[in-house]
Amino acid sequence: MQNSIPLIAHWGHGTIPQLPLHRNPGLEIVYVSQGHLRWEVEGRVEDIFPQSVFFTFPWEEHGSRDEYEPGHHCYWVVLGLHGAGGISPKKYALHPALGFSKSETARIRRVLTGASHRSFRSSREVAWIVPELVNECRRADSFAQPAVQSLTRLLLVELIRCIESEKPSGKVLSGVETRVRACIQAIGERSGETWTLEGMSRLSGLSRTRFAEMLKKITGDTPLVYLRRMRVRRAQELLRGTNRSITEIALETGFASSQHFARIFKHFCQQPASRYRELHRQ
Repeated sequence: MQNSIPLIAHWGHGTIPQLPLHRNPGLEIVYVSQGHLRWEVEGRVEDIFPQSVFFTFPWEEHGSRDEYEPGHHCYWVVLGLHGAGGISPKKYALHPALGFSKSETARIRRVLTGASHRSFRSSREVAWIVPELVNECRRADSFAQPAVQSLTRLLLVELIRCIESEKPSGKVLSGVETRVRACIQAIGERSGETWTLEGMSRLSGLSRTRFAEMLKKITGDTPLVYLRRMRVRRAQELLRGTNRSITEIALETGFASSQHFARIFKHFCQQPASRYRELHRQ
């Protein structure tokens, strides 16, 4: 029966320690408030930066082959779609409770199915709507249902605007952005080296203030947080793949001491390094 399909099939928020390849029973929309994730959609890798919105259809297999990204936080909802029980993208309809006209529905379908990728820079509106929608899904009062309907309708409108307003993916990057991205790559590859804001900005050829602004725009992190994120990511690899002591790993990944490493690692991963290693060995 058509009306048996829920408007919101699933919802939640938090960190996602593991995301095996899977499909959802509806249109999933995720707002990533913190962290840098690398997810796959039908075998295609998507880089998802902080303050990004990500969506997938029910017929699209997605997940991550990478290790849990430290320090991230997501909000997600899965919208029920009529006629989307199989894996074919040819026939599906939005929930009738949303009240979109035929022309509006056609535009939403055209933009979503025509998008070449699944991750987009979030607008301020989406950054507010998704957490608020998750909160409303948790409520039990009489206004929860109309609030969920209104927020879901608004979320779809804002998602379409995010997709339509994005500049073409094949655009030529500015010289400044190219240099900053090259510096970002260098930091990731050489995270164990001694990095300072002065050194990073010098490598990019920008002032410290301008470099910090551009890095924040691209990654969502300040230079210090991004460096720590890359160091923790490298430490995770060594904890999983080697038998080196935690002190050796701390020093190799650029931390001044094992105590400093322990504090930063637990902040990002919500568990001590020893526990992280134990879980992976199990």
